[in-house]
Amino acid sequence: MKKAYLGLAALAVLGTGSLASCNQASGIMIWGPSEEQPVIDTIIGEYNEANPENKIEYRFRAIEEGTASSDFEKDPLQKNYPSLIAVVDGSLSEMHNTYNCIAPVPTDVAAEIEKTNAEKAVATAKVDDTMYAYPISADNGYFLYYNNEYFSADEAKSMETLLATAKAKGKKVLFDLDNGYYSASVFMSPEVFGTEKGISWHYNDKNEVVYDMEWATDKGAQVAMDFSNLIVPYVKDGTLIEGDNTAISTLSAKGDLQAVVSGTWVFADLTKNWGADKVEGTKLPTFNSTFPDKETPTTCQLASFIGSKLYVVNSRATAEEQADAHKIAQLLTSKEGQLERWAVRAAKPANLEACEDEAYTSTRNAAIEGLEAQEPYGAIQAQVVESFYWTPGENVGRALMQGYFDSASPLTTRDEWKAALKVAIESLVDPSKRVVG
Repeated sequence: MKKAYLGLAALAVLGTGSLASCNQASGIMIWGPSEEQPVIDTIIGEYNEANPENKIEYRFRAIEEGTASSDFEKDPLQKNYPSLIAVVDGSLSEMHNTYNCIAPVPTDVAAEIEKTNAEKAVATAKVDDTMYAYPISADNGYFLYYNNEYFSADEAKSMETLLATAKAKGKKVLFDLDNGYYSASVFMSPEVFGTEKGISWHYNDKNEVVYDMEWATDKGAQVAMDFSNLIVPYVKDGTLIEGDNTAISTLSAKGDLQAVVSGTWVFADLTKNWGADKVEGTKLPTFNSTFPDKETPTTCQLASFIGSKLYVVNSRATAEEQADAHKIAQLLTSKEGQLERWAVRAAKPANLEACEDEAYTSTRNAAIEGLEAQEPYGAIQAQVVESFYWTPGENVGRALMQGYFDSASPLTTRDEWKAALKVAIESLVDPSKRVVG
């Protein structure tokens, strides 16, 4: 059955401009992951069939969203440069603020995106309240997977019970805290320093990025100490481990790993290794911390980064190429485009109508359940200026797992943790301390 939006309805959305450059021999270049190509081929193919007098021609280069921005930023007008690029939302602020290489979304189109897409997905597509991207999906975040053969839903609710149960049953839990993407979850907790913006920052009078970090305070130090004291014994006995996607695949296949903090990208491996009926997805666990101004412990919900995959338009491309790229981006991120992506890539739609469509609601899986359960505790990743944050974030996460920073001397008091956190994040709050190169 042909989709009506690919006929006259599409022309109303796309406007009356021609697709002249797309009708040339080669058309504009689109960059995206290899998994995106069948989505593009189907959506544009159906458009072309419905609009034979205004066909779209294009070329495609397979490149992962996580690396596309850095490859593109090196030279936006490199040979065979893209006019339309799929990126992760965390790349957006740097692409605009540092490299000025992406074009804003036309005002009328931005208003339509804002009306038809999830609020947080819309927020990830903006820089300083101006929309610079088209939301592709709303699934760039992490949560907890667990095998229901070894853990109950109640045991998965807190780090204390999750780790104790794993140890008792001789199984492992993976939480890649040696990674700034995950280590921030402790401090972004709503009960600690959490805000919807997560790790916020501002420009100082020298136009330097300064992070608004509050971690090196009595409260931050107490939380770090309490969380570290909780997990270090389990790190030492091998119950709690860190690792990448390869480690998750390998260890879950061996049967050692039965609970994982990760995202939708490992769902297929866990389903294969644990069994489809064993995989459960839920929000991240809680942990307890006794704040300096309280006598009893506070239950803190681990937070996460949450974000979207996005299409951006090359602002250095010709005006005609940019116009065509905007038109194609609208097709690929429409309700129908996002449902096609769900069918092909299991990418959670950002489009509100797509999220209510039976094609999506009848095929939801454990990964989507986990993603949506964690969403209320998700901070917008696009707020992070990647080139500055990740190394300090890794240092903090490593210390949480070890119980110490640069030496092997354990940090045993709040003041010691406070001093260590201050050193670890100094470059974020004081740009003069940054090492560039």
